[in-house]
Amino acid sequence: MEVKHTNLYKRNGIIYIDATLTEIGRVRFSTKLKDTKENMAKALLSAKDLIFAYLGVQVKEQKLTFATLGEKFILEECQHTKTQTLMKYKSNLTDIIKYFGSKDLRLITQEQVRNYAYDNQTQAYKIAFLNRIIRFAITNNVRLNLKPLKFKNHYVVNANTKNVLPFSLDEIKQVLESVKDDYFRNFLQLAFFTGMRTGELFALQWQDCDFDNNKILVSKSLEFSTGKITTTKTHQSRYIDMLPQAKLALLSLKSKAQDDKTIFTFNVVTARNKWHKVCESLGLEKRCLYQTRHSFATMMLTNNEEPLWVSSMLGHKSLHTTYEHYVKYIPQTKKRAVFLDNFTLSIKGEI
Repeated sequence: MEVKHTNLYKRNGIIYIDATLTEIGRVRFSTKLKDTKENMAKALLSAKDLIFAYLGVQVKEQKLTFATLGEKFILEECQHTKTQTLMKYKSNLTDIIKYFGSKDLRLITQEQVRNYAYDNQTQAYKIAFLNRIIRFAITNNVRLNLKPLKFKNHYVVNANTKNVLPFSLDEIKQVLESVKDDYFRNFLQLAFFTGMRTGELFALQWQDCDFDNNKILVSKSLEFSTGKITTTKTHQSRYIDMLPQAKLALLSLKSKAQDDKTIFTFNVVTARNKWHKVCESLGLEKRCLYQTRHSFATMMLTNNEEPLWVSSMLGHKSLHTTYEHYVKYIPQTKKRAVFLDNFTLSIKGEI
């Protein structure tokens, strides 16, 4: 028995499935899942399992493919995953399926998996996702000829630094001076001089800004795929320094604020469109809005600001993450062990 057609719809706040099967025809039933974007995404991924569970039928798979196992992994292991991350996982799974096709997992060799790693040498997150699926299979007693890949330089070359395309301080000045719209210029100025993630900027509220002590509380982020306010990427809050340039931007915004809660009221699509137009008008290489964050990090590190302070401003989980992304921007010109310059030994006789 095969599923020929599947359609999801909602009624009274609940997600329903309308499906057509080869042997019994059409079935319609409630998934009992509330109508949320997260549940809709999960229902789409697991529609087949839900249909057969409803019918009480044991599904006999002739093959165990990455498609089957990947969907099972997402259904069982990603129940509390943010929608935006879930979409990335789905994209990773699509990439894996495209590479391996419908080949049975039990017939795939370690060499073939290594070849996938070579072909995706600049996309470490895809290899990490593949490893999670392999571990999931092993945990569920699937007999494979595979084991998770170890991350090595010949698999992943500059994986974390490839996408770092920062602006120089002169370019930042050029960008800010070219923007005629005060509102958008202040948005960019705050982005360049705080290093906040784009979602964190859009979630920022006036109550998070302590002008007396020059501090900003970063405790939430806007999830662009759903429009919901969620936690930060690391699920941790942090206080960052309100540098003078950031403070000027905030004060300018506050003087024209229409309410006492939200700072930025335009959407991310508008911001991105404006951003690309600015880069185009200046003849600058097209870069994503997130490069404002990379620009802050590299600007501070190349000018000898302490890596630990930069790491705390960025909200990295550890200093290791900061080094991993920006190590080449940290100056190494300092002479080491200067205190030993005048250290000499006075030795008499022979040993």
